[in-house]
Amino acid sequence: MIGEALDLDGGRVATAIGEIRANPGLGNLPEEAMALTLAEHAVYQDKQAAVFSSGVLTSGEAQLVYRSLGEHFNPDNGGWANGADKATKVVITKVVAELMGAD
Repeated sequence: MIGEALDLDGGRVATAIGEIRANPGLGNLPEEAMALTLAEHAVYQDKQAAVFSSGVLTSGEAQLVYRSLGEHFNPDNGGWANGADKATKVVITKVVAELMGAD
């Protein structure tokens, strides 16, 4: 799964993903609610790059977001990278929503 294979420290993002994997009831967003369009995928990737540049995310956290979304839009997994499980999608969706609200 994404996050387990990273050599980098995913920090707060990886910790939150692990908490939801350990307690699936915490990930209460339906899969359909986390499906991304091509445009949303681009916005998510641009946002993670911008907040990394500003120091809000560590390099490991930004890399985890990037790898979870995938370099290219993937329609086969709701716009997410292959291997992005529900816990990962829940956390990344919430992280990006918080980052969007910080503008």
